[in-house]
Amino acid sequence: MATAPFPLLLPRLKELAQNDPSPEVLELLWEVRRLRSLLRMDRIEIETILPAALVVGGGIHAGIEKMHIRLKNESAAQ
Repeated sequence: MATAPFPLLLPRLKELAQNDPSPEVLELLWEVRRLRSLLRMDRIEIETILPAALVVGGGIHAGIEKMHIRLKNESAAQ
């Protein structure tokens, strides 16, 4: 079995779905999509709170807490 490049790019994920559209493969690809979305949301949150790091205040704590709650409730992060 060949090793896959990391990360798998969208064209490769689409190819996997087309080559094997079984319920199991589609379910796994859905989970990949969901987790990528979660990471994208966290990246946006981090980019939002980074400028606040220059100013002491509650913005940093609120942003980090929002990410923490989301990840804490994320079964994939357990």
